Amino acid sequence: MRRDLRVWKWKQEYHAYDDGFSMMSGAYGSGMMFWGWVLYALVVVALVLGIAALWKYVTKK
Repeated sequence: MRRDLRVWKWKQEYHAYDDGFSMMSGAYGSGMMFWGWVLYALVVVALVLGIAALWKYVTKK
């Protein structure tokens, strides 16, 4: 029983670093934390600019 609990705990800790937000929260160092947020911000900016361009194209006609 104790061994099973240790294995379960180890798996939980391992998967804590396996999610998508681990890079954003600095699990791999502060440099990775910076780049993690920058990449998400660039995706959001690209999405907003794409929507704005599409809106301008649709309302032009």
